[in-house]
Amino acid sequence: MADGPMPRICWDACCFIKLFNPHEEDADICAGVFQDAEDGKLQLVTSTIALNEVGVPGKRGGGRTPREPSKELLERACVNMIAADHAICEKAREFQWELRLKQRDAIYVATAVIHGCQALETYDDDLLALANRENDLGILIRKVLGAGDNPIPFTGPGPGLNG
Repeated sequence: MADGPMPRICWDACCFIKLFNPHEEDADICAGVFQDAEDGKLQLVTSTIALNEVGVPGKRGGGRTPREPSKELLERACVNMIAADHAICEKAREFQWELRLKQRDAIYVATAVIHGCQALETYDDDLLALANRENDLGILIRKVLGAGDNPIPFTGPGPGLNG
């Protein structure tokens, strides 16, 4: 890895949910990247709304992740949990209008943009549909890359949509 600050990668809840579902595709990739964060190779960022999406009963008949272990995972030192404060919610509101995003998706995008993440990693189809708009947002939107495959140099916060 190059000298200088570590890459900052934002995860939405989909990535954390995969950690608790080893039978799902790419669960091992998410586990490897999480280990990279624990080893100090990258900074993992998420929004506090992940607490409301991970470890709660799912819509598809039952919970998808265990309640207490998922909370413990989100609160580990290697996860930089960012509160959805006024500035993030204002930027998220812009993204809801400009990009027609759902509230939670807009909050993850705003968190990544405002907190200088180089990428937002997700398995959410609506967010992945924005992957071709990274220049407008100042961040990459992509599926999780394998452990050690985060060659993103730190460049500082992106400009975000409309400044």
